[in-house]
Amino acid sequence: MFKTISRFKRSLKRKKKNIVLLVCSILVSLVLLEILCFFLLKKINAAYTDEHGKFEAPLRTAVYSFTFDNVLHPYLGYVMDRQTLSGVNRFGFFYDEPVFKRKENQVIIGICGGSVADGFYRKGTEKLEQKLIHLPYFKNKNIKFINIANGGYKQPQQLIALNYFLILGAKFDFVINIDGYNEVMSSYSNSRKHIPVYFPKSWNLYARRSMDLDDDIISYISSIKEIKKKGRYWNKFFSSTLISKSNIFGVTGAIIERKLLRDLHGQTVKLDKRLSESRRNFQVVGPDDQYENNKEIHQKNIEIWRECSIQMSKLCNANNIQYYHFIQPNQYFEDSKPLNEEEQKIAFDQDGTQKDIVNYAYALLVKEGKQLEHSGVNFGDLTMIFSKENRTLYTDTCCHFNRLGNEIMADAIADFIIQKEKHLKK
Repeated sequence: MFKTISRFKRSLKRKKKNIVLLVCSILVSLVLLEILCFFLLKKINAAYTDEHGKFEAPLRTAVYSFTFDNVLHPYLGYVMDRQTLSGVNRFGFFYDEPVFKRKENQVIIGICGGSVADGFYRKGTEKLEQKLIHLPYFKNKNIKFINIANGGYKQPQQLIALNYFLILGAKFDFVINIDGYNEVMSSYSNSRKHIPVYFPKSWNLYARRSMDLDDDIISYISSIKEIKKKGRYWNKFFSSTLISKSNIFGVTGAIIERKLLRDLHGQTVKLDKRLSESRRNFQVVGPDDQYENNKEIHQKNIEIWRECSIQMSKLCNANNIQYYHFIQPNQYFEDSKPLNEEEQKIAFDQDGTQKDIVNYAYALLVKEGKQLEHSGVNFGDLTMIFSKENRTLYTDTCCHFNRLGNEIMADAIADFIIQKEKHLKK
């Protein structure tokens, strides 16, 4: 009996030892895997982290890919849907509402444009404020930035948005309009779909929201909405406090993100192709403008862009607002930035389509911008502010850049405004 008990004790001791060894092995493996994932995550997400190592865009494209999180608007074309997205105010824009009672000694600066302008509001205005407060005009003043930019917006949406909020009672001391890329690429894309270049981006889809859609279109829309639903779920999951600290979960999230983005892109391409093949009517095509060639399309885009900026300047002058207009930088504009290896992989469309269009049309924007200056518009060309910057700035194949890129742009905007200091009154 005692031998049996002794054997049992020895067996139990061995089992405990094995369990301890197993637990230790698992813990060591997890630590090693965490270390490995740290370096892997640092590499694959290099463009999405700021200089402090803060991850900026987990699943952002999949979650906020516009069109399916937007709703129709009677004047602006579309705005964000506050019933499906957090952080959207009652006017359909992200962040603080544009219409509010001004506080004493408050300077209000409105930011207009598309998603790059929206990104600048989030990542660049703090830096801009740090420089502007040294101007005599801002002495003993509190600066408040207001976002009236939305993803995909292009002229005349900025002009209409400014008019709209002024009518509703918004007050601005400064308006900063950052644009260029959408006016070039989205307007050109519209023209290829027989949609007026001055209509909102993807109007061929928005215009069909109240119409009967064929089964293929409904199927593609359903697939895209399901992908976005998954994106929201995983974004929330990987953003939780404990999980967000783990490099293992970080790599897992990055893999899921890329899978979602591939699926989203594939379904979007199919939807776009099917829409171009489906029946068009006046609600979709509007005046159905005709152009002989691409040159005429770009000339029309630039003409509208120029006239809208002039009208925004006049509107601001009439309301005692300082108006500043800037062309945003873009990686496809020749010699505008030496793209590093990381940017070549994640932020450059290798088929050359965007490069050809941007190179041609941006040169026209720069040339027309000089005419805007002669017309009295406070116009700044930011296309070359990254020309000597080798660090990773661009985050996708469109036009967006990280916090560092936005802070560089903030420096350039601040320097431009400071040069105009003599025009400002205390």
